[in-house]
Amino acid sequence: MKNYKTDKEALDIPWIESPFFKELLHHNPTTQDERLLLEKYHADGYVVIDLELDEEFVDTLMSGVIAELQSFKTQDSRYHYSESPRVFEAWKTNRNVLSLARHPKIIQTLKLLYSRNPIPFQTINFLKGSNQPLHQDSIHFYTQPERWMVGTWTALQDKTESNRSILLLRRALPSIVTGK
Repeated sequence: MKNYKTDKEALDIPWIESPFFKELLHHNPTTQDERLLLEKYHADGYVVIDLELDEEFVDTLMSGVIAELQSFKTQDSRYHYSESPRVFEAWKTNRNVLSLARHPKIIQTLKLLYSRNPIPFQTINFLKGSNQPLHQDSIHFYTQPERWMVGTWTALQDKTESNRSILLLRRALPSIVTGK
């Protein structure tokens, strides 16, 4: 018989969203740092982690993304709400985008949060905020059973007082915010 209060894999939803989260946390060993991260994610639906990316990596990644963005002649009509074009699936052509999508700290954090092996499957790169209107991503990303999709967002610039609001995320989709 399944024990929902001690077995993280007993439910068909992520243990981090279980109504028995506190009991599960108590029965599954974690470090103090892991515990704080797990409690934050459970309470707020997002966490912020530092990837400690070096400047050379970021510059090379951005050069490739900028080159691809400059090759666009016009903004795709589907994104009429934004003057900032986006590059979809840059991981297929830019090894640094792929490396970032597979970053060990992101993968390790997802394993901690979900007790599963994550599968990075899509990237979207852009230089400015999309100014995207209210929308729902589940039409594009859906899991069965539900609740197993996680979005990560990586800031490739240093956080300053002028761009601090960039770290605010929608709670509707569990998220991990990463940064250099």
